[in-house]
Amino acid sequence: MSYPPALTRSKSLSSVIQPLLTVAVLSACVALTSYISLMTMTGQSLDDEALTQAKADRINFFPWIFVAAAQHMPELVSIAAAVLALVWTVRTRRWIPALVGLGMILGANLTTQFLKRVLLDKPDYGIQQIVHNSFPSGHTTATATILVALLLVAPPQLRAKTATWGWVLAAMTGMLTVVNGWHRPSDAAAALLVVGAWGVLAVLTIGLADGALSRPGGRPTDAYRRVREKMAVRRGNLLQREDRGESAFIPPAAPRQQQYREQPYQPHQHPGYQQGPSLQYGRPGYGYAAPVRPRLGTVITLVVLAAGLTVTVALLPWPAVAGTGTGRATVIAGYLGIAAASALSWRAVARWLRSLS
Repeated sequence: MSYPPALTRSKSLSSVIQPLLTVAVLSACVALTSYISLMTMTGQSLDDEALTQAKADRINFFPWIFVAAAQHMPELVSIAAAVLALVWTVRTRRWIPALVGLGMILGANLTTQFLKRVLLDKPDYGIQQIVHNSFPSGHTTATATILVALLLVAPPQLRAKTATWGWVLAAMTGMLTVVNGWHRPSDAAAALLVVGAWGVLAVLTIGLADGALSRPGGRPTDAYRRVREKMAVRRGNLLQREDRGESAFIPPAAPRQQQYREQPYQPHQHPGYQQGPSLQYGRPGYGYAAPVRPRLGTVITLVVLAAGLTVTVALLPWPAVAGTGTGRATVIAGYLGIAAASALSWRAVARWLRSLS
């Protein structure tokens, strides 16, 4: 079925604008989180109390082996995800998603460091013991970007499981940075939102690159072939000029050149051509449309629980103190916020990645 040119242009424009709107929403969530946790006294107080409660729980409730493992959990998750991503890239030959994933890792980590060290400045209200800004979390960003890159190169039939495990492991990594005393809950939540925004941009880039390569003459090998043909024509013209006085014979085109001139361009007839994700998995046997994980209900539930618990603690007439019920409610709200940010980011990436199947 062929669509009118105007409808085709509107569809292609919508496929670009809608992901950019998702990036804008995630960026707005980062801005809102930074304002509440850095610029308000209530936000700083609750954020610091959650960190204090998490440190107390680590000493009082967790065994030493858990504490020792928590110190190295981000590195272990990152290494395992990177190795699996490399294996999937080599097996499926999805080089474009792999290269875009590397760019996404670099861009998200640079964004985190720029926000932390250049753009954002935390005012000193005399509430937090550590005055310097730690928002967003670099530890969480580093691990989460590798997990998103793993999702980008995952085969379609494994994307649902990869997205589920990815957002769970990213949330656990963010929570462990709080337990280890490295960051406050808002730092980890903002880092996951930054990674989600860059993940959606990566999916958009993959779609645009795949669409460009799927058009006739869009492959690098086609450009090389056209250059070779032009050079052959120029050599033939030069030979004709040199031999103009002895012979008027014009040599015919080479058999391969005649083949390309007579037959229309058909990408699937060229062996060795690696189709992009939207074409590669559209062949028989690859028509699996991976469901979007995590589900929307999971995202909404986590967001409502985190926001409701935070507002309840903030409105209580007595302050949150470590070791009390309000202190534990504060750190639980922080953990729920980290899980909600991770679920929201991974759903956004998986939602647009599904359109490439």
